[in-house]
Amino acid sequence: MSIEIKAIEKNEVTELKRLFERTPILAKNNPFINGSIDEFIWQFFSDNYHSSAYIVAHDTDKDELAGTLSALYIQMKAPDGQVYQTIKPEDTLINIKTLVRHKNRDLLKELFDEIESKSKLLNIKFFWGFTYAINSFERLGFTRHFSSRQGTYVIKPSASYRHLISLNTSNGTKQKIQIAGLTMLSYLKQLLSQKSHSELKCKEIRLKDINEDILLSFLPDHLYSIYVDKFFLDWRIEENISSLTYSILQIDDHSNQIKAYLIYSQKEGKVFFIEQLLFDRKLSIRTKAAIFQVALKYLKSLDAVIVRAMGFNHNQANKEDMDLLIKSGFTFINRGIPFIFKSMDENIKAEDIYLSRLNTDGTF
Repeated sequence: MSIEIKAIEKNEVTELKRLFERTPILAKNNPFINGSIDEFIWQFFSDNYHSSAYIVAHDTDKDELAGTLSALYIQMKAPDGQVYQTIKPEDTLINIKTLVRHKNRDLLKELFDEIESKSKLLNIKFFWGFTYAINSFERLGFTRHFSSRQGTYVIKPSASYRHLISLNTSNGTKQKIQIAGLTMLSYLKQLLSQKSHSELKCKEIRLKDINEDILLSFLPDHLYSIYVDKFFLDWRIEENISSLTYSILQIDDHSNQIKAYLIYSQKEGKVFFIEQLLFDRKLSIRTKAAIFQVALKYLKSLDAVIVRAMGFNHNQANKEDMDLLIKSGFTFINRGIPFIFKSMDENIKAEDIYLSRLNTDGTF
């Protein structure tokens, strides 16, 4: 029995789709069932952003997949101002039946070793990502430090409730009652937090109209954060062909000085997501709150039903973001996804990474 570990090239995606079809045990996580070939190519084989390494374990005897693991290459700006390459693992799938037949093989480790081998010349600073498969990654040297939190800003309670219960079709009566309570709590909190700030101006802009120097200056200067230059944003939001629609808000003060950018997305049913907040670092918390209220007012003008957000509190910058959302009327619950981390530099810790929804895969 033979298993071949190899990297998939862009011109082999159709063959990969065939192998997934030959492996029904992986159907639940088949990227070609959950999305299209074009979406897969956008995510892993972009011609305009740093491509990825997509590694497969091919069971040649059965002509099916034994496993897959990919590495998205994501650039991050460091506290020293330099831009470094990092890796975000994705599509971690192992065929349990193959694992039983090959008890002496550690397929996940073999896949990860291949990624490390292909990435040696890239000066990778660290690996990071979100997963519930914590034990599997701990065997590869990853550690779990914290989980994200889920935030809701309810504008239309009935429609928001229908959206929230649809996220898990197995919700029972107890869970539905809890969601109804959360929905009303979030709605009342939103009503009490509304304020007007007429001295601020909010407008939607195209990516080409962003002042990149100002945008990058808004990144936290003491943390590692995704380098949101136009190359990244063009790939992440302009070329994104998922069901989400992305937009950018620019908020100016009374003297027409840019004070913030807000990247948000929208899905069917007028469900909105805060992707990333980018503020002038010199602003006070009070001014940031005023700016965010203006942005929320704009989303309401688009007939938003609910605005959702991810929250983190593992460092001061992320904690300030979540505190701002709470102050603005968001309600958070501790039901997020674990963050995993493996550093190639002992001086870089998980707490040194600034996170937002832009750090996720951007397809849901």
